[in-house]
Parts: sequence; C-alpha cells; structure tokens
Amino acid sequence: MLCNDIKITSLEVYQYVDKSHDVWDSTAHIAGFSKMFLKVNTNYTDIYGIGIGYLEFGYEVAREAYKVAESTIAGENPLANEAIADKLFWRFRGARKGYAFSIMSVIDIALWDIKGKVAEMPVYQLLGGSKTSLPVYSSGGWTSYTKEELVEEALKAVDDGYSTIKIKVGYKRGTEPKEDIRRIEAVRNAIGDDIGLMIDANNAWTAGEAAKFIQDAEQYDLLCFEEPTIADDYEGLAYVRSKTNIPLATGEHEFTKYGVRDLILNKSVDILQVDVSRCGGITEMLKINGIAQAWNLRFAPHCIDLVSAHVLSASSNGMILERLRAEDGIMEAVFPDAPKPINGMLTLTDKPGLGLDADWELLKAYSKQ
Repeated sequence: MLCNDIKITSLEVYQYVDKSHDVWDSTAHIAGFSKMFLKVNTNYTDIYGIGIGYLEFGYEVAREAYKVAESTIAGENPLANEAIADKLFWRFRGARKGYAFSIMSVIDIALWDIKGKVAEMPVYQLLGGSKTSLPVYSSGGWTSYTKEELVEEALKAVDDGYSTIKIKVGYKRGTEPKEDIRRIEAVRNAIGDDIGLMIDANNAWTAGEAAKFIQDAEQYDLLCFEEPTIADDYEGLAYVRSKTNIPLATGEHEFTKYGVRDLILNKSVDILQVDVSRCGGITEMLKINGIAQAWNLRFAPHCIDLVSAHVLSASSNGMILERLRAEDGIMEAVFPDAPKPINGMLTLTDKPGLGLDADWELLKAYSKQ
C-alpha cells in the first residue's frame, strides 16, 4: 500500500481495569490490574496503530502525558519511527526514565503496528522473524496466596498446558525466607521435575540476603532467579549472581539501552527481561537485544506478550515469553480475537501489523466511567 503522504493526526488513550484480583508480590499491593491502550490515528482513516502499556499513575495522568506527546508528533510520518523516537526523547529529556519513557514506548509500539499495516505484513516479518510458534510461561504465584492457593494455581497452569511457570518469592515483604523455601518446595513437589520453575523476588532483599536465599533454594532446580535486589543495585545483583549457579534474570525496570549497557557491563544479568512498553518500544528493544546478543545473553521479555512475541520471533537469543495470568481477563476482553497460548506456545498470525483488533467501543465506554 502506497502511503507516501501518511501523517499522524491524533492520539486516543483508553483504560481498562480488572478489579477481580487483589494480591501482593514481595513489595507491592496490587488492588486490581489495569492496562492502558493507545490508538494513533492517521489521515488514512482505515490505518491506525495500537499501543499497549501500564496505567501506573492513573488515567488522568496518562491522558495529560499523551496530550504533550500528541502536540510533539502530530503531522509526522508514522513510518519514521526513528525520527519520532528521537523527537520524543528530547521533548522528555528531563524525564528520560520512568513514566515519560513508558509513554514514548507505547507510541512506538503503535507506530510499528501502522508500519506493518502499510506494508501489509506482520511486524515480526518486518523485523526479519520467521518463528511463528513461541514458548510462553505462566506468571503468577503471588506472595499473598496461601501455600495451598499457590500450589492450586501452579497445578492449574500445568493443566492448561504450560511447561514453565513462575511464582513470587519474598513472603511477607521478604521477612520470612524460610517460608519462601517451603512454598517453593511445595510447588516443586506438586508439579514434578519436568516442569520449569522460575522465581521472582520483585526487589525484596539486600544482596547478602538474596545470596543466602538462593543458595538454600538451588536444590529445587530453578530456571532463574528474578530481581533479587532493587533493580538499580547493579553491584548487588552481580554479587548475588556470583554466589549461585541459578541464572539471574532482570531488566524489566531498565528504560533505555544505556541502562541495559550498564547492567551488562556490571555483570549483573544472565537473562535480559526488558519490557517493550517501558524500554522505548520495539525500536529501542531491537537495539537493546543487539547489545544482549553481543554479550551472549538470553532474551526473555517482561509481559506484554502479544507485542513482545514479534521481537522474540526475530531474536536468535530469544528464550521465552511471559504471560501474566492475572491480566488474561483484560486482554481477552479488549482483544477477543488475539492468539492465546495453547500447550505453552503462542502462535502468531499472518495479519498485518501486530495482528490485533481492539474492541474500541468497550474501551470508550469503560474509560468514561
């Protein structure tokens, strides 16, 4: 499709919240899961881009932030994703990490959706990818669960066809590591030795505490230990990594290629888990993964699997996608025709762009509440 004169005309931002979950990880109370959905409109009414992100600071904050972004990029060619990324970067230069970069990331995701629709190709093909069936793990296992609830959810994930699951550790804000060990043991005994088991501490401990904990947990054949310390403690992460044979996973809170560079140079990571809706979108994620490949690291993107799958398809070091099960209700409501994992595999379609069709009427109605 020839669209030499295509221009961005406006941005529309919507929210959707599922209040049916009320859980804790090691450091945060999550009273309902929420998602932000962006529509980037163009002067071609049938061509628009979809972006997906987190609603971490409320809907009103998101709407105001996107107004600033819209005033910056309206009239630009959406196919010029590099130029738009650079323009937004300097517009938000005083907030190069955090929520401003998340805004930029979601916009970039939508631009790639437009790019694919114009080219009449799926995004993964634009990126040079050929893998259409990708492994995905079931993510959950909240610290607020009883041991029995934790085991029940793990067994359900296995029954649903997942061959790898992830649970949270850092019980009672990391104050009872021995109980965490008992919870890991209960899950491992329930699911057996053939199911991959990952653990995520969500920044619960100091480096010394985390090192002691993972040495006690090694016996349970873990695939990785995620975010044992605060994400910015590169030296602490490196210390924990040096004290265990379990691969250390982190990166979801890095917002640029520069942060990932420093994470790697400090020898703080084995499995890189950047988030496409935080790190700068697909444009920046490609650069980040190039760095990871140069250091022979595995790439396992954090959440947003319906977008990350396109990048993983084109990644020689790609490992696995993350499916946050607590968000299944949101994603299935907003994208009723989107692919769903079957037997632990997510299969991409040949639809152009991201291959997603949102229920805009649902989003408009919900966002007015």
